[in-house]
Amino acid sequence: MNLRLLATVLLGIMVFCGCEEIEKLDKESEERNLRNLTEWSVNSFTSESAISKFGYENCFKIVAMEDYWWDEFMSFDHGAQYDVSKNDFSSVRSLFYCQNSMSHIRIGEIICNKSIANDLLTIFRQLYEANYNIESLMPVNNTDYSMLTEQASPSFNFTFCFHYNSTPIDEMHLKGLAVVINPYTPPTADDLAVKLFKQHGFTWGGDVSGGKRYRFEKK
Repeated sequence: MNLRLLATVLLGIMVFCGCEEIEKLDKESEERNLRNLTEWSVNSFTSESAISKFGYENCFKIVAMEDYWWDEFMSFDHGAQYDVSKNDFSSVRSLFYCQNSMSHIRIGEIICNKSIANDLLTIFRQLYEANYNIESLMPVNNTDYSMLTEQASPSFNFTFCFHYNSTPIDEMHLKGLAVVINPYTPPTADDLAVKLFKQHGFTWGGDVSGGKRYRFEKK
């Protein structure tokens, strides 16, 4: 075998092995993306092919609020000051589109009052299907509320609803009736989110003098 033929054979072997390794990595990645959906791993990545296997409709659901979040809420003494119970809340599960991540499709969840759960399910599904950018869609439990609003930064750019660690207490968040969208990069008047929330009967802080333009409320 001459040197040129030998080099060709070796190159072919290297390419074949490389393709096998790539296929292995792709398979592992796809398994992880599907597992993220089946376990509903909030804020993790997934893919269109994994969504197809999992079922598109399964990616947009209303489920019961987990005991963990209610236990966290009840650990705050001021929570007892308001007439709310675990049965007042639901968790809305939705995919969301994050343009700043390597895989743009991410898995989200937001805790809210049951009275607005269907509204939020429809709104966040429409935002996802429009490739509307959301940095993070997840429960925030006892994160300092001021860091998410008045002093919002890229590290605290959460989209959330139910929240109970604020001074003074924010009753609308405590009851899961106020939604904050991307506080570091809040929506503007012609924003799709503003239009959708208004269509569902929410008020927007941007319409009120001195209001917070990332905040939507429904009483």
